Amino acid sequence: MCNKKQLKSTAQELEEYYHAVNRYLGYQPTFFENAYDHQATPIVTSERKGELIGALWGFIPSTVKTVDKAKELRVNTINARSEDMYNTPSYQNSAKASLRCLIPCTGFYESHHSPDSKIKTPYIIRVKNQPIFSLAGIYSHWHHPERNSEMITYSICTTAANKQMEFVHNSKKRQPVFIPREYEKDYLNGDLTPEDVIELCRSHSDDNFVYHPVSKTVNATKISSSEKNVPGIDDPVNYTIEEMEGKPKKQTGSLF
Repeated sequence: MCNKKQLKSTAQELEEYYHAVNRYLGYQPTFFENAYDHQATPIVTSERKGELIGALWGFIPSTVKTVDKAKELRVNTINARSEDMYNTPSYQNSAKASLRCLIPCTGFYESHHSPDSKIKTPYIIRVKNQPIFSLAGIYSHWHHPERNSEMITYSICTTAANKQMEFVHNSKKRQPVFIPREYEKDYLNGDLTPEDVIELCRSHSDDNFVYHPVSKTVNATKISSSEKNVPGIDDPVNYTIEEMEGKPKKQTGSLF
């Protein structure tokens, strides 16, 4: 599951990369973002291709009528399996309406698990030679019944991991869908068939990422997101094999 990411580019850098006007006036660069904080981040949508607009991470279907139901659902809609989005009840209306988006990113965090899964070592993953890149998303327009206002919410689409991500995210072997720059406009094209969209969401390369271990503070549940959202949280950390994989088992009995 991809539930931690960063976007440390400036608004001007995002405007230049996407050739879009920044409409999310509250935008601030982030070094760490936790999906479960449901904070607003900029996205580019199929309906407003020339704009960066604010949207909340945690998809709420447009059919949801109550705030309680919305809060219940959004913790389970951080990620959407791209292979299933046209048939999954939460996503199918948006999928069929071509409500797809590009999610600007400068890195995302995943954890490598030790053989017994007791040790989790966080990594930051980026795209090779590309400081800003786009993750594939699906979004919705949700009417907040108490505020009488519209909210845009999104989910990051995932796919089967490529060889690099199988190593890093070795517990689930999934990865967020990375849309190469040359296909970003295609992903937002409302005329694509479901088959076209699912094909775009496949992981086609085994070497498009670069990554390194980072501080285990990233995974610390007792440290707030605001405390993690600081320069240096993504700096490389050199762990020993024991720190990542656990202590080797002691040999017992005779060697012969």
